[in-house]
Amino acid sequence: MTTSGESVNRYTLYFDGQFWRGALELRDAAGAGGADHVWGGEPTEPEVYAFACSPGYGALLDKAELARTAAQLEPLPRRPSPKRAAREAAREMAARPFTTAAQAAMQAAIEAADAQRREHLSATRAADEQLRRDRATAKAKARHRGH
Repeated sequence: MTTSGESVNRYTLYFDGQFWRGALELRDAAGAGGADHVWGGEPTEPEVYAFACSPGYGALLDKAELARTAAQLEPLPRRPSPKRAAREAAREMAARPFTTAAQAAMQAAIEAADAQRREHLSATRAADEQLRRDRATAKAKARHRGH
């Protein structure tokens, strides 16, 4: 058990299922920070001692100290009001039209078929209009000829 003014520097060696890792933890009144080092295979005690005396351990200390100062600089995120959170959630749900790549591909195919159908209908209507105009013109000419 530590008191509030005491500092704790702890190096823990553990196996994560694939590699052996060493975790350095710095904790004192100024805050807490940490860094880890990947060993790979299981290190022996002389290897751990050699690492502790090497510049690599100093770099690990610097990394942990940087993490501690970065944690101090980050302000705590403000909690949004429940109504604002609900509005933002609704906005996100409305902005997400697809949930999978398959649905996106299906939607794109449907939109392409719709565009093709609209083009075909437009061309058919234009042809029908032209045919009506030609018939009306021919009928008017026939009336003027007197037949």
